[in-house]
Amino acid sequence: MKISIAMTTYNGERFLQEQLDSFLWQTRLPDELVVCDDGSTDRTLEILEAFAQKAPFPVRIYRNPQRLGFSKNFEKAALMCSGELIAFSDQDDVWLLEKLQLVEEAFRKNPDISLCFHDNYVCNENFDKTFYRMWDHYKKATPDFQKNYLYFLKDMSFQGNCLVINNALISIAFPIPSGWAYDQWIPFISILNYPPFFIDKPLIKYRIHPGQTTHHKPMENNLKKILKCINKKNIEKFYNSRYNKWLFAINCYKKNYKYNVYIDINNKIALIENMIKSSLKNKIINIIRFYIKGFYHRYELGARIMVRDLLFTFLLNCK
Repeated sequence: MKISIAMTTYNGERFLQEQLDSFLWQTRLPDELVVCDDGSTDRTLEILEAFAQKAPFPVRIYRNPQRLGFSKNFEKAALMCSGELIAFSDQDDVWLLEKLQLVEEAFRKNPDISLCFHDNYVCNENFDKTFYRMWDHYKKATPDFQKNYLYFLKDMSFQGNCLVINNALISIAFPIPSGWAYDQWIPFISILNYPPFFIDKPLIKYRIHPGQTTHHKPMENNLKKILKCINKKNIEKFYNSRYNKWLFAINCYKKNYKYNVYIDINNKIALIENMIKSSLKNKIINIIRFYIKGFYHRYELGARIMVRDLLFTFLLNCK
């Protein structure tokens, strides 16, 4: 099997070299590295070009004339890849030695799969402290994260730097719809069409640092993030973005959904639509009704999201 790495960069000079070096340490080397840079103004391109000169595999570097944002940039990088398998890579992590070897073995032994997902260690920026294994974080949020598409209806994702896909998935997963992150959309579409495969072993060190585009902060810091968002403008933006995300997906792809999936997505939309369009009284009635019907456990993270919606309902109606 030919394995490509789809990597995106943006002002990543600080940690990029470590990420690139970890490709060289692999017990199974990649067959190519495709990098799409989203307009870096630091030494990122210089580091990439120097690496391309010494790498024992082809390195192709593309610089976007206009910024695409991280999801569309990953989409572009994946489309440029020629391998049967495509491994997504950030610019600031470190891959452990057996990552590509174990992933290739998984695809060889399971020819029906289109996506392989592995665990990682969540570390501080110097890698001298490990906060937790990412799968422990997922299981705490939703124990059924490996089972089916309902995990994604809860607005969860598989972390992109732990994803490896078969290139056959590209034809049904791209283009990525507006409002979706690539590591939400690609596994969501994959799991609707093919069985996924999970490697219950950390295969990268995922670095947490202030400059990254997206990240999982240690769980004790999540409350600060929530408190920053509690104002009327941000609450409205939060619900509208989620509403548009699911509405866009169902309108564009409804012909490809099985009936039960279509019903589930419509129910998810109804939950969000209630928070946008209903009166104060009806919002409260519907929140309670949806909770009794089990919607908050099937499509959200349970009672805590119901409490959040009740809290936000009152905040939205404060003068």
